[in-house]
Amino acid sequence: MKKFTLGFIAGFMLALPVLALSAPNLAEKLKGKILLAVEDKGKTYYVANDGYRYRITTATAQKVFEKLALGISNSNLAEIEEKDLGISPDSQSVCQDKTVEKIVYVNNCAGSNDSTDNSSVDNPQTSQPQETYNHDSYYPIILSLKDNKGNIKKSSSYNQYSGIIDYIPATTNTTLKVGDELILTVEVKDPQNRPLFYNWNSNSQRFNELVGIENGDHKYTTNNELRYTINSDDLQTGETLRIVSQIRSEKNNYRFGQGAYDDVIFIDYKLSQ
Repeated sequence: MKKFTLGFIAGFMLALPVLALSAPNLAEKLKGKILLAVEDKGKTYYVANDGYRYRITTATAQKVFEKLALGISNSNLAEIEEKDLGISPDSQSVCQDKTVEKIVYVNNCAGSNDSTDNSSVDNPQTSQPQETYNHDSYYPIILSLKDNKGNIKKSSSYNQYSGIIDYIPATTNTTLKVGDELILTVEVKDPQNRPLFYNWNSNSQRFNELVGIENGDHKYTTNNELRYTINSDDLQTGETLRIVSQIRSEKNNYRFGQGAYDDVIFIDYKLSQ
């Protein structure tokens, strides 16, 4: 139903006239209509019987129509003549720019040779919010930072991540105690498939001495995974332990030249006894 709904909207908009109405009861007149905001990048809205307009996007269309639609039996539906707009309900209505966005749901665009990694798709038939990144043509970006406590962060300093809100906050609800083992893994995408290097550092002096700093400089390795056991010398109980991951690819210059890295991400934990 999702694909049919989106296809219907896309086709309907092609024939939608520009509205130039001005009246106090405009919402009343437009109930049941799909509106195309021609002065705002073609954003689409549906005016429901409650008098409110609902934003229609590829991520929200199915839910909006499920919430507002009127149920009908097959026998009654058969009494209404069907007419389509020449759009196949099995086709994907919008093809995303492969160089800019990573899509969570499956891309069914005809003729697409998209090589985007959709390994995060659990069920291609289930509508999911879009996850987008700024895929730079030269510098690598971080796609995610996850731990063994069930936390995942996807918003880095330079990837301009937009998508599932749970993947954005850096502060976790996880409390770490002395003796807990923390396993962190950072996922990186380099546009030119160059060798990648990783640095882990923290606001804990002990952490930096063991892991992050070598001869006064950040220590980079080829390992994108960190294993660290919390110690009483890290920070005081109640303080926040911040783990930072900096990445760079093998080349002569970096996006952030002063720090000699291309992207950075961090995650925070509370410490307790």
